[in-house]
Amino acid sequence: MDLVARAVAQPLSVAFGHQVIVENRPGASGLVATQFVAKAAPDGYTLLAMANTFAVVPSLISRPGYDPLKDFTGISLTCWCRRCWWSIPLFRCVRSNNSSRSPRRGRAS
Repeated sequence: MDLVARAVAQPLSVAFGHQVIVENRPGASGLVATQFVAKAAPDGYTLLAMANTFAVVPSLISRPGYDPLKDFTGISLTCWCRRCWWSIPLFRCVRSNNSSRSPRRGRAS
């Protein structure tokens, strides 16, 4: 995920008109980063770059600190390889109560 987030940070910086900072928060199958973004202000400045563990972790941990369906809104499919049967789609999302429903700038965790 870190590699993909860094690959899209520069084009996002150009599109937004200001620097996009990638802050890698590894740990617990993405739970550390997801909880950070779930607690961030819903202003569109903090993005989450994630893979399939985002949806799986809540079924494995009794209190993950977020609901993937209620607490986040997907904004983009970042990449997908149709030639590789094992590929994992990677997404970016923002807090679901983000009034603009789109990213503004910020960190991809």
